[in-house]
Amino acid sequence: MTDGSHPKFGALVADARAFWNRYIRHNHARLMGRGRDRSRLPLALRARLARRRGHVRRSVPGTSRRACFIVSTRLEAHKILSLDAEEAVLSAYLDAIRPGDVVYDIGANLGLYAIPVVARFGGAVHLAAFEPFALWADRLEANVSLNEAANVRVHRVALFRKAGRAGMVVKPGLGSGMGSLVTRYPRELPPSQLAEVQVPLRAGDDLANEGTVPWPNVVKIDVEGAESDVLAGMKEAVSRASCRFICCELHPELGGLGPDTSREFLRDSGFRSFRVIPREREFMLLAWKKPSWPGSAADVWDWSRVRAR
Repeated sequence: MTDGSHPKFGALVADARAFWNRYIRHNHARLMGRGRDRSRLPLALRARLARRRGHVRRSVPGTSRRACFIVSTRLEAHKILSLDAEEAVLSAYLDAIRPGDVVYDIGANLGLYAIPVVARFGGAVHLAAFEPFALWADRLEANVSLNEAANVRVHRVALFRKAGRAGMVVKPGLGSGMGSLVTRYPRELPPSQLAEVQVPLRAGDDLANEGTVPWPNVVKIDVEGAESDVLAGMKEAVSRASCRFICCELHPELGGLGPDTSREFLRDSGFRSFRVIPREREFMLLAWKKPSWPGSAADVWDWSRVRAR
């Protein structure tokens, strides 16, 4: 049995939990002391310590400042400390931002990308963070407040191809990143562990045209399979010359865009340089209108390698 229901498996988990609890209790003062470098501790232990403190600080590429996050669960602490193995993507994203830019964070969750922007640029950029699920939006606003961020506005709407309302399937809880308008996660979780909430939908172009948000210079998208719907509602925004960079998580296994179709769409909008970072079952797509990632202008991703995976 591999589902964790075997009694011996449960006993091993209980023994491991008891060991770490004793270790933390007996070494609490040493581990929590000011100035201690805890970066070499195991990630699971750092997550436990962060949950006990109620917050976690993590370094931000390109600055000595640190991003601070409120945490109340180990899953939440683990997500922040590990950054879901996206450090290279975050670094490229931050390097693409300039003072004075307007940045869209679409699918902001608890602020894994938004708070580092605040830490690095302060009030020098205008950040529009879109998060429709109330639990995550509340945590995002708390993190924004904790970091004393200026020029940040949290929009509790989901960007989509048109305005309306729709059911968003989520795995509730702080630290969860599973929330989608287009899938019920049939391979990932049983229905009993999911919930459906009604959320408002808006098209990004409509919001910008009516003046609710400025037109973007940099866009980050993480919407669990709804990438094509978000981009369909932002055709004017991403086609503007002022929109220089897009960072998008692709979920073809959830019915979202694949690398080929996303490249074709963005090429039609003026993007010319692309980088794809394969992950377990999705891809991180970075796109520039001018070749600006490390390497020559000819260093464009070989898309046949992606199809062959």
